[in-house]
Amino acid sequence: MFSVSACAQPKKPYIPITFQITGIQDETIQKNVISTLENLRARLHTPVTNEEAKHFAYKSPRFIEDAVKPYGYFNCQAKSQLLRTEKGWLVKFQVTLGRELPITGMQIEIHGAGTSDPEFIKWKKDLPFKIGQTLNTQNYEKAKIHLYNLATKRGYFQAKMIKNQIQINLARYQANIIIIFNTGPRYRFGETTFSKTPFYTSYLNKFITYQAGEYYNAKKLAASQERLVRSNAFDQVTPKPNLKAVENNVVPIHFSLITRKSKEYTFGLGYGTDTGVRGTAGVILRHIGHSGQRFTTLLRASQTNSSLTAKYIIPGVDPANDNFTIGAGASNMNQATGNAHNVKFGLTYLMARGNWSQSLTLAYLNERYNITTLPFTSTELVYPIYDLKYSNIVTPEHPRKGISIAMQLTGARKSILSETNFFQAQAHLRTLYTISETHTRLLFRSDLGRTDIANIVNLPLSLQLFAGGSTSVRGYGYNSIGPGRNLVVASTEIQQKVVGAFYLAAFIDAGTVGDNNIFNAINAGAGPGIAWISEIGSMELTYANAFTQNNKPWSLQFTMGAVL
Repeated sequence: MFSVSACAQPKKPYIPITFQITGIQDETIQKNVISTLENLRARLHTPVTNEEAKHFAYKSPRFIEDAVKPYGYFNCQAKSQLLRTEKGWLVKFQVTLGRELPITGMQIEIHGAGTSDPEFIKWKKDLPFKIGQTLNTQNYEKAKIHLYNLATKRGYFQAKMIKNQIQINLARYQANIIIIFNTGPRYRFGETTFSKTPFYTSYLNKFITYQAGEYYNAKKLAASQERLVRSNAFDQVTPKPNLKAVENNVVPIHFSLITRKSKEYTFGLGYGTDTGVRGTAGVILRHIGHSGQRFTTLLRASQTNSSLTAKYIIPGVDPANDNFTIGAGASNMNQATGNAHNVKFGLTYLMARGNWSQSLTLAYLNERYNITTLPFTSTELVYPIYDLKYSNIVTPEHPRKGISIAMQLTGARKSILSETNFFQAQAHLRTLYTISETHTRLLFRSDLGRTDIANIVNLPLSLQLFAGGSTSVRGYGYNSIGPGRNLVVASTEIQQKVVGAFYLAAFIDAGTVGDNNIFNAINAGAGPGIAWISEIGSMELTYANAFTQNNKPWSLQFTMGAVL
């Protein structure tokens, strides 16, 4: 009987390696050196042996010296010292960067059709390196990438680099940069085609910002794409130059379009402190005709306000920015300051240009209403409405700062199909500013209104000026302040980020509505709140005290939507 015994080899002890670097002040260079050393350390076997630790300390200086060369230090000397500590190994690196390598010569040439292109002239003028500066190879690489991108965006599809080189003479300790680039010919836009859709090609061509025969420009192609997206007719818009079909330096463009559903239904159920329980149901009908017309209808139902609206929308002269709307609707209002039942009809033309938008509406209103304890009365009005809005929001998807200003003018005359004379002007201001260092949001809003009318009772309830509610003066009921000929509302709020997208808030609102001496009776509310900032807007729950009222009541109110 035989027996075999074997002795198990002891496991290699795990010895952590840490390091310290002195002699490098520039944070960018230091980060690159640390990254280099961390990558080198990551190659070591686990667990790390004593021999591997010594080898790491021995070869690291050479890697450090290479890591600083892209920043112009070619005479760098790095030394290492390996120390044993209670926790493992510590490697100390002493780095002497030495003299910076200067750029003493440059040969930058643009050949081909791009020689006279203003964008290439600007590229050459704005180079991130100049004679006399320290050589930085990252700036050199960025300049080359910018050059290739510029050629692609400007339609130089045959562009190529003839020569690119950094010549380094360590004996004379100087550097010479050479970039010789041939743009080749510049292509022009050719025919534009679209994938199959329900729309006329003549309608789709209205969204295109370039003409066949113009020089190719990627910015114009992107602008055309963005305009088609804004048409609300497509889920996806993808433009592509067809380089395989190029003839005589003319490139055809094809837009791949995925249309939205021809029918879309919407349903919603919620609760708001201004409206109580509320529900919505709607339908959107697209592809009516072949020129982008669509029909929408929306039913809103709540304890205070209910309405049914229908709109037929026809794209305008510039379909990406303009539209003509034929609208009709009926609504029912039940609030502490009055009740109303009305029927509306309107024709609206909307135009948007950059940050500005404006619309002109001719409206018809038939309303039966009462104000506070007065008896019901009926009226008919035909009146124009002019709306003007300016909006400038930084990163609308996640707004950090911005401003929104809106103005509305409207009025009617008995001599023009109306039962009363009036003129009304309103203005609204919203601002947002975020202090990045502290993640603090500062919000301000203000509303102003003025109605000129002989007898305020003759103005329909839906056109009266009111204040109060979760988006007006918090602590007060919805539209509980008013009516009157003059309206002034102001609100200031501060929101402080606490965790994730949640913010603690503190606010003060003040407002008044009346005919004379309105500032003698200001209604104000203040209190705390909590806000959640999401991609669909801000959701905020506030607890407001109407401290100017005798009994100083508290109200819990909820708001949801965009702050600008």
